Amino acid sequence: MKLINFPSLVTQKLRVTFLIIVIIICTFVFINVFSESLRLNTAPPKTKANLKVSIKGEKTNSIKYSSYSSLLLSSFRGNLASGIAVLFKAVSVSDSILSAGFTTIIYNLGDSPDAFTNPIIDSSNPNFNNYVNDAISNDDLTYDSYETDARDENVTVAVTAFGSASEIRAKRLNFFQNALSALNSKDYSGVATEYFICSKCGNIYTLSNVPGVCDICGMSKIRFITIK
Repeated sequence: MKLINFPSLVTQKLRVTFLIIVIIICTFVFINVFSESLRLNTAPPKTKANLKVSIKGEKTNSIKYSSYSSLLLSSFRGNLASGIAVLFKAVSVSDSILSAGFTTIIYNLGDSPDAFTNPIIDSSNPNFNNYVNDAISNDDLTYDSYETDARDENVTVAVTAFGSASEIRAKRLNFFQNALSALNSKDYSGVATEYFICSKCGNIYTLSNVPGVCDICGMSKIRFITIK
């Protein structure tokens, strides 16, 4: 009669069990990697395109408004020049933060921003009204349609980003409209000379309404950027 080697049999079963576990783990990893690759390759086309347009637009405005600020300060004197120049500088920082946020999202979607060329700024004739009207026309354009596309394509982080950007633009639009009213009435008492920018989302506040935390993203005011 042939004797059964129990220790050998147990070892063999353990090896088979271990091999099955390894196969299951490898299969799980492969499925997840394949799913992630498929997700990136089929990333929402409208949202990706909208993010690219937004990145370019916010970067362009940031550079343009920074130039407007410098041109106004170098060409004019007085409280009006200082106030509106500071506003442009603050919004330039806000635009830069918005652009960075959109850039992070598009990289997370497995894509990258389009090539960017710095805009050419006409510095031959600095003009308060032209600069402010240009800013009003830009900030009057919200991201509502982009937010809708992101919601339709189920890109939650983009829905939040576009919604926040629309809210920030609406607030900035109010600042620029107040500046235009000051230009028309020649009453500059209401033009702020100090702004606070949330370093996370780009939200913008004046000294009279700066909160303890950002009302859009919840960032503490100790992380706000002061522009004056």
